[in-house]
Amino acid sequence: MHLGFPPEDLAGGAKYVYYLANELAMLGNKVAVFTNRPSTIKKEIVIDYRRPRISEDENLSKYQQQILAELRPEVKASE
Repeated sequence: MHLGFPPEDLAGGAKYVYYLANELAMLGNKVAVFTNRPSTIKKEIVIDYRRPRISEDENLSKYQQQILAELRPEVKASE
């Protein structure tokens, strides 16, 4: 599981669950990758990129790859 933290009101606790790395990189400012079990935050990835963002922007791929690299071992552990 992974959470994407959109730019709206982080202090107010607005959090969304996303399952697509490209959505996380496009919408989030900070992405928390969780471990399989027990669920703890494994890594927080800061998406330091200008806005507005579009999903087709090739510069977001480095963030998408970083998110996927952190998620792969957790997915394998859950199988």
